[in-house]
Amino acid sequence: MSAFSKATTRKLRIQILNIYAYEYPNKTLQRMHEPYARVSQWQVKRARAHTRKSGTGSSVTKKVHHRISLDMTKVDHFVDFLNRPYFHQDVAYGMRNIRLDNGETISMPTIVRRVTRSTMIMQYLQHCESIGYEPLSKRTLYRVLEVREASQRKSLPGLDNATLPPKDLQHSKLCER
Repeated sequence: MSAFSKATTRKLRIQILNIYAYEYPNKTLQRMHEPYARVSQWQVKRARAHTRKSGTGSSVTKKVHHRISLDMTKVDHFVDFLNRPYFHQDVAYGMRNIRLDNGETISMPTIVRRVTRSTMIMQYLQHCESIGYEPLSKRTLYRVLEVREASQRKSLPGLDNATLPPKDLQHSKLCER
């Protein structure tokens, strides 16, 4: 308990507490620590979870998150390429709201994607190669497409609740005429 109270970091306190956290109930641990340093229920819960996951007395590791910033001109170049009518088709129903990091909300119509993501990315990479432009990585392009969602359904423009007969029936009717 003295080592717990003298620990310099939260990680070290959790590591020390996980040695004996399972031996006593929460309230007992808190009473035992009163003369030294206050122990919260969250700390006890975290220490027990760490014991279950990594074992007694093991060090607490922090997840490393790598954040990279994107070159927005390259993102804009890709989005401009994606906005070509070959890839998407507007539908007459539905709106989608996109919330930006700054809290602003943008409303845009629902669209149907005509081609797969991989096809769009391969065509974009070929386009960049032909014009000598250095694109973003494939994985980043896929992430951009994940954010810019679109349905990948078949849309039948101009048809309201109507279906066409199978091709072999269409062919036989044309032959009869």
